[in-house]
Amino acid sequence: MFAVVNNTGYNGIEGPSQLVFDGEMEVEISNLDGITNYQISAGEYKITKDESGFSIINMLTPGYGIIDSPGDPALPEKMLEFKVPQNIDWSTLELSFDVLNTELLSGSYEIAPNPPFVAKDSSNDFEYEFWGEGKNIVDGKNMNIYGMDSNYPEEPVELLPYTERKESTESGYENMKYVRIAYRPFLYNPISKELTFIQKVNININYETFPSSLRGTRAGPYDYVIITKNNYVDNSEMLEYFVTLKEVAGHDVLVITEDDYGGLTGQAPNETPEKIRQWLINNDISYDIDYVLLIGDPDPDDPSDPNDHVGDVPMKWCMPNYFGHDARENPTDYFYADLTGNWDLDGDEIFGECLDVNNPTSPAPMIINSDYFSVRWTGYIECDFNEEYKFQTFSDGGVKLYIDGNLEIDNWDTLTEHPPTNDYATLTMTSGLHDIKIEYKEHDGDGIIKLFWRTTAPKGDPNFLDFQTVPLDHLWNESGTANGLTGEYYNNIYLVDPPDLVNPDGEVINFIWGTGDKGSGGPDTGADVFVGRIPIYNNNYTQLDKILEKIIKYECEAGSLAWRKSIILPMDPLWDDTPAYHLGEGIRNDYALAAGFNCFRIYEEDYSSVGGPTPELWPCNINNVKNEWKNGYGMMVWDTHGDPYGAEEVFHVDYIPELDDTKPAFTYMVACTNSHPETPGNLGQALLVHGAINTVGATRVSYGAHGAWTFDSTSAVNHNLAYFYTKKIIVDGMPAGEALYRTKGDVAEIGSNLLNYNLYGDPDNYLLVTVPNEPPVADVNGPYEVDEGTSVSFDGSGSYDPDNFPFPLEYRWDFENDGIWDTTWSTDPTATYTWSDDYSGDVALEVTDGILLDSDSNTVTVKNVVPSITPFGPFFGDEPYLVDITTYATDPGSDDLTFTWEFDFGPTITTIFYNDGIGPDPADSYVGGNYPFTVTDSASREYGDNGNYSITLTVEDDNGGVAVYTTYAIIDNVAPTIENIEAYILVNFTLRAAGEKWHNVNMSIQENDVEIGFAEVVRYPGSPDDQSITLYNVKCDVTKYINVTVLYTPMDDPINGQIYGATPVWVTLDFEDGEDVRLHHTCNVRHPDTWEWNFGVNKFFVGHNITFESDASDPGSDDLTFDWFWDDSTSNTITTYYNNDVSPDPYPSPDGIYPFSAHDETKHMFMTKDCFDVQLTVTDDDGEADVIVVIVIIV
Repeated sequence: MFAVVNNTGYNGIEGPSQLVFDGEMEVEISNLDGITNYQISAGEYKITKDESGFSIINMLTPGYGIIDSPGDPALPEKMLEFKVPQNIDWSTLELSFDVLNTELLSGSYEIAPNPPFVAKDSSNDFEYEFWGEGKNIVDGKNMNIYGMDSNYPEEPVELLPYTERKESTESGYENMKYVRIAYRPFLYNPISKELTFIQKVNININYETFPSSLRGTRAGPYDYVIITKNNYVDNSEMLEYFVTLKEVAGHDVLVITEDDYGGLTGQAPNETPEKIRQWLINNDISYDIDYVLLIGDPDPDDPSDPNDHVGDVPMKWCMPNYFGHDARENPTDYFYADLTGNWDLDGDEIFGECLDVNNPTSPAPMIINSDYFSVRWTGYIECDFNEEYKFQTFSDGGVKLYIDGNLEIDNWDTLTEHPPTNDYATLTMTSGLHDIKIEYKEHDGDGIIKLFWRTTAPKGDPNFLDFQTVPLDHLWNESGTANGLTGEYYNNIYLVDPPDLVNPDGEVINFIWGTGDKGSGGPDTGADVFVGRIPIYNNNYTQLDKILEKIIKYECEAGSLAWRKSIILPMDPLWDDTPAYHLGEGIRNDYALAAGFNCFRIYEEDYSSVGGPTPELWPCNINNVKNEWKNGYGMMVWDTHGDPYGAEEVFHVDYIPELDDTKPAFTYMVACTNSHPETPGNLGQALLVHGAINTVGATRVSYGAHGAWTFDSTSAVNHNLAYFYTKKIIVDGMPAGEALYRTKGDVAEIGSNLLNYNLYGDPDNYLLVTVPNEPPVADVNGPYEVDEGTSVSFDGSGSYDPDNFPFPLEYRWDFENDGIWDTTWSTDPTATYTWSDDYSGDVALEVTDGILLDSDSNTVTVKNVVPSITPFGPFFGDEPYLVDITTYATDPGSDDLTFTWEFDFGPTITTIFYNDGIGPDPADSYVGGNYPFTVTDSASREYGDNGNYSITLTVEDDNGGVAVYTTYAIIDNVAPTIENIEAYILVNFTLRAAGEKWHNVNMSIQENDVEIGFAEVVRYPGSPDDQSITLYNVKCDVTKYINVTVLYTPMDDPINGQIYGATPVWVTLDFEDGEDVRLHHTCNVRHPDTWEWNFGVNKFFVGHNITFESDASDPGSDDLTFDWFWDDSTSNTITTYYNNDVSPDPYPSPDGIYPFSAHDETKHMFMTKDCFDVQLTVTDDDGEADVIVVIVIIV
């Protein structure tokens, strides 16, 4: 506990002031410029003995705690703070004191050691004990103290690190500066067992001041700063309302992003945390910042892992236990709260090391080098059991461990030096002494070498040995004559003899040769700003808005806050000797009941039988806790073991959905790793999303204490932090951020637990103070009904704000109620919207008064409308006729349209027109569709036959709306055409000559004087039968006159015949029926001129078949009938040619062959010589005909 002394004046002091602590401890104060004198009296005390025989010093004056150093004597201590000017020059601060009254108490006293800080990580069921650095612990005692014949502490007064912190004043928050002093009224000699009582001390504090305060005057424009990234600002719906809430509550809010801090140069390594902190340092005074809210992924950067994922607004990776073998790091937001301390005081880029900046870097600074030396320890190690032992070295530098001459651990880097590393060797040992040798080298940075052991026997086994530094009493020098190993130190890294320093005995392997960040100007427990965080993983903007909206509603709650005056206190035993209910009882009895709170305790059992409390419910288990918590409590404080997802027998993330998020709790989680920042959905973050309004939880293992707890505000042990934080919330009425950092600020020095516990939530969040604001009431009106493609007029004017506070209503509309707002905020309560397709859903209206929102919804029905078709037709024409149609159809909406053309006798043609031109209309085409949607389609159909044909177009939209239009094509018949007629007979003409030799005879055949055949015969010696010529298949057109002319010229031959000779000539006509006609003529060879023989042939065709052929065509697809009239009293020859070559043409037959051509061939025999009028009539199947008459000559 701190006692605070206020000096009312600094330069030009108004006079001395005096503060009396509860009337029991007096501090007399006098001030001069830069010099302050204080006289402190210890007050009364009482010494008793506990059941173990240890002497317990009980100070009867309030405000005392215990010197918080595990393994050291548990002596009383009071810490004092003295306020100093803002312009103090800390580098000039000096402390001196005079002991005015002292008394050596009679008797012998056995003062018990302080127990270790302890923790258990439920994720690996591993239990940690933390004794602090540089101690030699034997049976719970630090033998560096208990083994020395001197007083502890050395002096009754110690100057502690100073602090600068924010405090509340009548005019608001101000940053204050304090000198801190520890006053210890008892000194103890553990060898002589003597106690010395220091009754009164005079303290002198000297310092100088700068001409004016380097920290400036706090009167800036922004007291609340939100630090985040652009993507959160751009995608959060609720951030602007949160900002408005804070402004209405009286804050001036500034939101900054990487645009503001990303280009800054901060402390090395100058990553995001350093840049953010640098921005805060640069602007803290000028902006007068009180609160800082971080929004983003808190995952810190582990500098030892180059592949480590790092959040966008990370916690700072600090290593208070850097020199410890385990649980070394603590990610924290404290880095952003203390802006005046140097968190890397020794400049090694390892932040927050809890080791003095002036700690020696050499084993013997005047003899052995720093950062370049080696050591060999030799001697004996004594094992108590025949058992398996697990040896462990923790080293920064090269290490080798030899047991009984065997190299068991070898981590000796030849050219480089490994970072702090644990190495292990498990050996079966016999009880007694064993040779041991340890070699170590250091040549870069910090040096660490520690040797631990434990047996593998389980707890409770006689051979069980808990994990510990191998103690002095189990180590012997080389000669075996004294405890502790022999150490040989070399000013080289190769152990090259001779050694430069030899310590013959007393060496325990527990050394740190390096520097930390403790010291003047290092990390300070005092907060310059109060920091909270909303952790968001994977850019989950919806989750961010859910958290922000909950905070807004919580901080604006206008009704009764009675439900908040309740606290639930689940306390799960930590160890057999630690039931943990002392925290619950302390909170309940000391603060909660007096503040009018309803308290509900859940303990492991009813402890009344052993003089303890009877809780409202037991045992402490998850089922009991969650069933009670979901009833709604203003505050939750638990104590148990933990892991990132659960608090052992208290709660687990799986049960968060059962909590009532309309009554979220201030939640303090005393447990390890409940707020593990690398784990998305860790318990602290998950509760912030649902069930809690804020959470305070540990990022790593947190340290508690065994036994029945009492409470000391200057101790950072788990239960103390929870106890005093709760007090500041429910009694002092502080907001969450101030309560947490003021609680931490009561502890003198930074350590793991202070870094560990961080606030998830708004740092300006009060439990019992709100900005009362009735939420507005939205009235969307409706229901609404309209045709697609027609705009809907929405009217939200029925909405209202019950208290008309703080701003006039604004409206925005979500027309599909899909969570995406379609309009921006407007003071106009009306809106219009057009759906391009049929729709059935809800329209949502949201209204806001600037902070709170309300929404309402009602149904919207958008009806489908059938498409319309532009008329076309009818069509008229002759067969064949091509109907070519182009028409339009329009849908008032954005439907796909399906055109189906149906023609009589087929075909049916279907075409789909997609509204987007790509694919089928999606279900939500009412969003972004093209409307009205007009489509042009074409279809054609050729009809090959006459008829009256229907044409139907059906247009259907994708919602089943159908439009139908029917027209007709009226096609007239066209008569066939006879294209030609042939009437002919095929005749073989043979010319034969005899008589005189070497004469030639010509035969010419003409049709109407046009030659159609010619033959010549030359008379040679031999049979005339062998000297003939035949013209085969001479086609004789019987509609023409066929004549034959035979020519003989006797005088032109080269050798003339006899003067009185003759040349007989024969012409033979052979017909297809095998009959022939032979004609003869004799030519006189003495006739000098050409001899000519002419005769007609037609008359010889009587009785022979005449072939008649004709071609006719019909433009349509009709059957054709050929009808021949012979004009000789014989019957007509009639032949029908079917269009399909099979059967008569049906009517109509639009899909037959067209145009249709037919070829007819027939034979007829005329039995008399005459000229005949032969008539051909070609008739289609519709009765229209073409007629041709030809005259056949048979004379």
